[in-house]
Amino acid sequence: MTKMGFTTRQVHADRMLNTPEHGGVHTSTSNSVLFEFKDAQGIIDAFQGKQAAHVYSRSSSPSVAALQAMLNELEGGVGALCYATGMAAISSSLFALLKAGDHLIVSQYLFGNTRSFFETIKDFGVQVTYTDVTDIELVMDAYQPNTRGVYTETVANPVTQVADLHAIGQFCEEKNILFMVDNTMTPPPLLRAKDYKASLI
Repeated sequence: MTKMGFTTRQVHADRMLNTPEHGGVHTSTSNSVLFEFKDAQGIIDAFQGKQAAHVYSRSSSPSVAALQAMLNELEGGVGALCYATGMAAISSSLFALLKAGDHLIVSQYLFGNTRSFFETIKDFGVQVTYTDVTDIELVMDAYQPNTRGVYTETVANPVTQVADLHAIGQFCEEKNILFMVDNTMTPPPLLRAKDYKASLI
């Protein structure tokens, strides 16, 4: 079989990754908030993390799991998580990856709410250096011994500066630091950030 193109993968990824229930052509949506267990031990094991299972849709559901698998396939990643908002994805990821004393190189061209978040994260002891991500020399100049990564949008929203993704990806790989990319303006049909060595999209 020939290699499938992006559109084919997009249309058929859900059934390539999971077998749809009841003979459906595509994965159906699950509207359930709660999920049934055969016995009390099953739910105890699920809550204690001993068994992978959907317990409550706030934390996971078959629909969200299918969406995450599909996004992971389309982005070419190793895993995916879905959030209610972009800011929830950005903030939870960075709070999980950074600690007080860490340094982050950040694009000076950012969506306003994202810029506000980076101002807020300074209150948690994270150092932030804003720089022009269209110029790799300036990105390299911002590097410090405690730098954990570089954060940029592919195409800045709304000012449209284009980050030098190739050079930044190479630099992050050489320094063994994270390359975090907000791909909102250029989703996978247009650009796959993993192709530029992004560690987190």
